[in-house]
Amino acid sequence: MSSSGSARRPGGTAAADTARGTPARGAQAAREAAAKAELKALAAKGFPAPEGESVCSYLDRNLELLGSLDPELRDGLFYEATGAWLERCPFSREELQALAERLASGDFLFRGIEDPSGDDVYRRTFSALVLDLLVRRSNGGEGMEAVDLGDEATAAVASAMERYAAEERNLSGYDPEKGWAHSSAHAADVLASLAASPRVDRRGLARLLGAARTLLLKSESAYAHQECGRIAKVLLAAQRRGESARALVRAWIEEALEACPRAFADRAAYARWTNLLDLLRALYFHLRAEPDGAELADFVESKVRKLMRIA
Repeated sequence: MSSSGSARRPGGTAAADTARGTPARGAQAAREAAAKAELKALAAKGFPAPEGESVCSYLDRNLELLGSLDPELRDGLFYEATGAWLERCPFSREELQALAERLASGDFLFRGIEDPSGDDVYRRTFSALVLDLLVRRSNGGEGMEAVDLGDEATAAVASAMERYAAEERNLSGYDPEKGWAHSSAHAADVLASLAASPRVDRRGLARLLGAARTLLLKSESAYAHQECGRIAKVLLAAQRRGESARALVRAWIEEALEACPRAFADRAAYARWTNLLDLLRALYFHLRAEPDGAELADFVESKVRKLMRIA
């Protein structure tokens, strides 16, 4: 037994054990360097479809890049390319369903979730961002040609995001070396797109709002990277579904107010109160810009005034 308490194989050394991992790390670094060079070349041309293979094949082959610890590669290149291709390239329903199934699996959305301090958080949170792109493509949003995921696949993504909202414990925002993790914001983006989906009924909408509530209440410190504004967009998307959905949003707000009392002596409780106030202020301004948002905006304003003790 070594002084550090770790067992070694007979004849083994710490240096030898470390060296055994070096070839795998070296191979990964080489793959990432090649992918980065290729994606930079595509970026210079506005991200045209890759030559020699389908976009779907390219994404499937390179999906591991969502977990790269190089933020330029992960966020600035691979995610940007994925967004451009999912916006404008042709895909079949089956291709998008297969991609969604892989992203919502234990290899991506839930990879390493039991260890909140591990670097797999980047793989999880960027898997969520690509799931958001898939749901938006299914919805036909923002000028995209709709490719409907269907009831079963949409429900599977919604169920996965509900679970993810409950299980993710790494709530970090930005790391100067590794870039954005931003789990609550990325999860909220998917929930908002799902809330806009015609495949989600009122019962499903209530569950999505429940997941948004989980995102709001789970943090024991005030969110610092616009997470509350992103969570507000889940409520915004929901209220666009009609009066029945707006009733769900009003009930959500009332329940959140009950769960977030103003308690200066309790650090975690005060953080939740602060996050709710930030969310409601963001929602208020979004609603004021909505064609049918005035009534709900007035309701939100009354709650903000009460929270801030403004007559």
